[in-house]
Amino acid sequence: MSTDRPDHQENAGIVNEVNPLHTAVDHVVGFCVMLLLAACLVGVPLAIVGWFEPLVVGPAVLAMTVAGSSTRYRSGWIPATPRGSLLLLLLMLAGLSAWNLKHAGEHFGVNRDPGVYSVSAVGLAEQGDLLFEVDESPFTAAEGLSTKGAGFYDRRSGQDLEAQFSHLTAVLLAIAYWLGDLRLLVSLNSLISGLAGLLLFGMLRRWASPWASLIGTGVVAFSLPFAYVARDAFSEPASLVIVLSAVVQLSRMAAGLKSDIAGWVLGGLLAGSLLIARIDGVVLLPSLLAMLAVLAIRRPELPYSHISAAAGGALVAGAIGMTDLRLRGGRYLDDLWPQTHMALILLGAVVLVAPLVVAVWPRIPFRDRVRVVHERWTHLVGTIAVGFVLFTWLARPSLYSAIGSFDNNLIRGLQAREGLESEPTRTYAESTLTWLSWYLGPVVLLLAALGAGLSSLQVLRDRLSALLVPLFLLGGLTLLYLYRPSISPDQLWATRRFVPQGLPFVALLLAIALDRILDGIPRPTGQWPPKVLLAFSTLLVPVLSWIPLRAVHTDRMTISAIKTICHQTSEGQPVLILDDELGPQLVQTVQLVCGVPSAFTSADSAASLAGLAAAWADEDRELLVLSGPAVDLSSVADLRLSISDPAQVLERTVERPPEEIHFSSIELRLWSVRL
Repeated sequence: MSTDRPDHQENAGIVNEVNPLHTAVDHVVGFCVMLLLAACLVGVPLAIVGWFEPLVVGPAVLAMTVAGSSTRYRSGWIPATPRGSLLLLLLMLAGLSAWNLKHAGEHFGVNRDPGVYSVSAVGLAEQGDLLFEVDESPFTAAEGLSTKGAGFYDRRSGQDLEAQFSHLTAVLLAIAYWLGDLRLLVSLNSLISGLAGLLLFGMLRRWASPWASLIGTGVVAFSLPFAYVARDAFSEPASLVIVLSAVVQLSRMAAGLKSDIAGWVLGGLLAGSLLIARIDGVVLLPSLLAMLAVLAIRRPELPYSHISAAAGGALVAGAIGMTDLRLRGGRYLDDLWPQTHMALILLGAVVLVAPLVVAVWPRIPFRDRVRVVHERWTHLVGTIAVGFVLFTWLARPSLYSAIGSFDNNLIRGLQAREGLESEPTRTYAESTLTWLSWYLGPVVLLLAALGAGLSSLQVLRDRLSALLVPLFLLGGLTLLYLYRPSISPDQLWATRRFVPQGLPFVALLLAIALDRILDGIPRPTGQWPPKVLLAFSTLLVPVLSWIPLRAVHTDRMTISAIKTICHQTSEGQPVLILDDELGPQLVQTVQLVCGVPSAFTSADSAASLAGLAAAWADEDRELLVLSGPAVDLSSVADLRLSISDPAQVLERTVERPPEEIHFSSIELRLWSVRL
């Protein structure tokens, strides 16, 4: 039975029923998708050129959002769904989003990605540019001081700094900062994650029943990797929305439901926008173009202009992403060039080869024979798909240990803590599916393996199947990260790699398998007992692993601590951070959030404070010093205040899932240097 269309057997007969709740939710989702796309296509370019001002960005983004929302594509993101199923979905996502909001991480110490995004977002909102100025000052003139912290690069010329990463997340957070100060900034990803849950359900509904779609959405929403990124300033939530909206839009175009050029362009723009959100979006572009080529071969009745329009839209959005990386993240792009240039070469090859293959294919004399052969071997392909998942999960970890190219001190320390042999070059890439099994459970992975086989059969047998779209767009990066996640392998840090594509791909395969199992149950036995059993067995591990760690945060530096420091510098006092560890984490925080000059040096440089204070006194500014509790500056400075910043953070692990929440705090002292 094909479930490519939204009128699946379980909601047959109610598709045409007027459902105001569904209409409202569908339109809200459509508006939010258009708003995110406008931020990609308008907000990021304005940030690149240094015109990121409220009176410029606001009208431009709003105008594009309203224009997109006035088309027919303002709806159709969530196929027709019974009112009861939709209410359950909304209650689940609203509850989880509210909980994530309550525990949103206030991450303003730049020790990992969220700190870079949060701090650079405030700097962008305040300065209107992605180049952050470092003015000439006694700090820049002194030797042994640094004005550049973790996550920021010196520009190739001058003193200006640029932040790591693609900058869509910083743009979104900066807009939130304009609208609701730091509180909305730290809450934004919890709201975006709720939107992602709605889109995930909408994607699953294209191929699965409401019940199976609810289960798939619940498995992802309760999983710890999803909760982990929903509570902090990660790029994954926005990336997930982009990928899911691209899959939904291109799927309904491929299914031939009211297909037109504008719809294909929209799908291409959404898919290409992943490169505006994350540098690994460059891998999605070859997958997209290959999918469009296969679609053109399998569906010759689709106008070539429509498919070309999707490719053009993706390349336009991708060009914006690459421009952002080259002009405002060039050093970051240089660091990742060995990985990135291969993807760009592949993209170029696909751009050149795909149109030729599409043009030549109808003239190949043996194409009918190829079709007969693949029809005979469909069951073998399905079996191989199931075997691949099981092999990667169960056998691969015992065959070899993945080794990286450099020593990772963090991994060395975690291995020592867990009583493991010291192997600091280990990447643990052979255990990627094992990681997912920790948070999703073995039942989910077994059913996903079955779903992999079933979806392969469906795509091979039905040339009209739009399931081709998620297999390429979700499956491509999932396979890449299963092979090599290219990230520090501590948990949950590493598993967040699978949030934008891997988790929704598993949810899709799971939902397909659940429906096929129910289809095989005779109707006289009733379907509610097996439904309850399947729901319980699939949701058990995600929910049980979420409950004890439901209040988890990533490392953080809270709003109250930052505002306390900023209040002390309200008259423009410069801040010197006297700590080798805290200095790189806080120098850009003080500089961009508090808006005062900042630098850091080691604690043994206290003897030079008098000369530095005198240099600042010549500019009629008092030098403040931020230090840890072990540093005593009472001989040269007066203690203004002590700051204790407590946090509940998840333990880091490498060969087991995290099980504990650690209570920690950052202790700071703020001194005023005497002249």
